[in-house]
Amino acid sequence: MDKRYEYYKEQYFFELNRKEQLSSRLSIPIGFMTAILSAYAYFGVSLFSIYGHWSLWVFCFFILGSLIFSSRAGYYLFKSFVGLKYGYNPPSKNLYEYELKCKDNPKLDDIFFRGIKESYVNTTTKNRNNNNQRAESLYRTSLNTIYSIIFIILAAIPFFIGKSLNEYNNQKSPKPLSAMTTNDENNRQSSDDDEPINPETPPFPSDEWVTEGLDYDFPREIPDSIPPIERKGDDD
Repeated sequence: MDKRYEYYKEQYFFELNRKEQLSSRLSIPIGFMTAILSAYAYFGVSLFSIYGHWSLWVFCFFILGSLIFSSRAGYYLFKSFVGLKYGYNPPSKNLYEYELKCKDNPKLDDIFFRGIKESYVNTTTKNRNNNNQRAESLYRTSLNTIYSIIFIILAAIPFFIGKSLNEYNNQKSPKPLSAMTTNDENNRQSSDDDEPINPETPPFPSDEWVTEGLDYDFPREIPDSIPPIERKGDDD
């Protein structure tokens, strides 16, 4: 067997292992991009809190820069793992069938290992180019992600300043007199509407009498005066 065969074999598996390492690094920029999108969602929902303040224009300038870098990062992230074809050795079944067809050839071992070596060279060359392209894309993804985060931090400074000042001004400014007068009239009108005109008093509910034993059976119609009950033993 050619001694150089082991070298091509090591290079082949080295590039495949490098491919897995680069694939595992994709989770880092994906996590940062998710955090950036969450920041955009928060700013979008709370944008009304700085409306009418000068900080809105400064915030828009920095957030626009962040959006540009985020778009570039997303492009390179998509490019790093889409459309790349990696090469592998022929399937074992195909190699075995080829071996059976050439079993009568006395130079089968040389032919077989020369074919495997050529497969290592071809696939390793292609895989290395793919890995270099993926590494470059991941580098640009990380770089643009960092720039985007920096611009988000710069945008957050005027955002929270404008939000705090607007909240302070809203608490400090009194309610207009016309609004207070309107509210008082509405409250007075609602209170007047709640009071009924010429209320009628309904009859009070009558007492309920229930027979609870065999010794005493109270009539259902109660006389005007109830005589006292004589108890035995009071005179004794």
